Amino acid sequence: PIRCLLKATPQREPERAALISPLQQVVPGVPPIFVCAGEVDHICPQSVALIERLKQCGIVCRSLLLGAREFPDAGHSFLNFGSRRATQHALDEAHEFIKQNR
Repeated sequence: PIRCLLKATPQREPERAALISPLQQVVPGVPPIFVCAGEVDHICPQSVALIERLKQCGIVCRSLLLGAREFPDAGHSFLNFGSRRATQHALDEAHEFIKQNR
């Protein structure tokens, strides 16, 4: 988590937190990005904000939001610890994205 990187909470170190935020790293010209998140992930709102920022900057991106009803176990780190079905779906989508954006 960000607290580990900062050695503090983002509220106590807002300037440093902003420097390491993925949102602050999005600038025109970055390569295509694939973003995948489960709706049940506690940081899903941050993923949605990142997707919106990418679109605002005109960056090619593919967003895959795994719905809570269909993928209830697609929380944070689901690729390692969640459902095989969600993992396979995400990997298949990522593979297609890579093929289309070589």
